[in-house]
Amino acid sequence: MSRWPKTPGGRYTHQSFMNIRPDELEPDDVIALKVIAVASYDNDWAAYMGPTDWDDEEVITGGDKLNITAARALFPQFALRAWRY
Repeated sequence: MSRWPKTPGGRYTHQSFMNIRPDELEPDDVIALKVIAVASYDNDWAAYMGPTDWDDEEVITGGDKLNITAARALFPQFALRAWRY
């Protein structure tokens, strides 16, 4: 038996991370994000997050920038590059 609840139909309910408050979350709710790391030509990089229905370019240009701790945890391949502010 899974510790994660599911709706009677066996499906989770996807919610937009941009439009839901913490007190609105229910046991079957799921929030998904797209996270993208971008390397530049100057040996630096940054990571951005956005909704899963955005294409990659939208996430890079309109998403929220992750802090360095979260970005390094998700993308250790970039650890030797400088962090772009």
